Amino acid sequence: MTHIMFNTRDELVKVDVDKMVYAMAEDNYDRLFFRNGQNILVSTTLQSLEQLILSVIAKNKKGVYTRIGRRYIVNNTYIIQINTLKQQLVLSDLDVIKPIVLNVSKEALRTLKQSITATK
Repeated sequence: MTHIMFNTRDELVKVDVDKMVYAMAEDNYDRLFFRNGQNILVSTTLQSLEQLILSVIAKNKKGVYTRIGRRYIVNNTYIIQINTLKQQLVLSDLDVIKPIVLNVSKEALRTLKQSITATK
């Protein structure tokens, strides 16, 4: 398990990034979504979160998280479908998580698809 601590306005939150399905930018905050359906709002930008995740997990889990456009960071483990025609990215573990559909630009999905197929 890999944990990151976030200091919110009123509390300190410990996050297991292995259980994070994706993060979504909301102005100067990020909402983190987890396998169990819960989500939390943290006071950080998506760029800062991306750098933090990379620095914490890059040593043993390189390539597990991918930045998609300006709005999302996704855990590649949960990607089950990339549909460029419908501009949708579907995330699930096919067990606990009901499919999550994110609307993403065709360009970002094409880039994601190319990077995934290039690493296989």
